Amino acid sequence: MNLPELRQYLTPSWPAEIYIGDGFPTGVDGFRFPNLNEIQRKVDANINYESDNWGAVGHWAIFQALHKLSKKALSEGVVIIKISDIPDELLDYYVHQNISGEGWEIERESYKNSPNPSFKRDA
Repeated sequence: MNLPELRQYLTPSWPAEIYIGDGFPTGVDGFRFPNLNEIQRKVDANINYESDNWGAVGHWAIFQALHKLSKKALSEGVVIIKISDIPDELLDYYVHQNISGEGWEIERESYKNSPNPSFKRDA
């Protein structure tokens, strides 16, 4: 599996546009996006965790990327984000992060993308 294949596999499960105008700050630097969270719950409910490791890790990476983009967008007054707005390097970063732990050795070995993503989380 590589990043373009993963995107092609995962993207149809998500709406093309997502309303984030219901987002609000929580804690010191957190944000909560009820609509985005509800969409993620619906996507998550359709994942077969016993047989679809790429769906499990990939959809979580998409949610993480969308959440990060939502924080920036909302701070700029933007209330709609698009799944296509996720930069490859951001999605790649979260995929790598999510397959770095124990139990993901097969996915790590088969993930054919940059071994050291250039995207820095806090950049």
